[in-house]
Amino acid sequence: MVAYSPEEEEIYKKVTGKKLNHRYIGQSTNLTLPPEMDYFLEKVLGTFPKYSPSINERLESLEVRVRKLEEEKSPQKNSKEITQADLVYEIYREELEKEHFGRVVAIDTDSGTIAGIGNNILEAYKDARRKSKNKKFSFKRIGYPFICRLR
Repeated sequence: MVAYSPEEEEIYKKVTGKKLNHRYIGQSTNLTLPPEMDYFLEKVLGTFPKYSPSINERLESLEVRVRKLEEEKSPQKNSKEITQADLVYEIYREELEKEHFGRVVAIDTDSGTIAGIGNNILEAYKDARRKSKNKKFSFKRIGYPFICRLR
């Protein structure tokens, strides 16, 4: 059943000069509202709902809107794109972390192999160039989510 708060009915009466006719509400399975009430709610008051939501419903809808806006503002913080290099690294991760923790690995994504390992990116690249014809590699620091930290 559609219900309006006394405040909404009072505002409607002041603006239109008419009292809200409740006979339209709840008389049939298809709830119909007087056309003037629809117009009043949508045009005059803006985007008022057809019923008065509780405070909890209003808070919940505001929280949802805030979460959506935060996600739109910073999509890179909320979602990490998984690359081919990440998949190759995950295949060899346990073995690499046991033997080479903290070193840098060069990953050949075309062949899906570990092309080189070194203490830094340059060493890993040189090792990878000796072992592979490819010139493009992805680099990861073994056991860490980043290669280097900027200060």
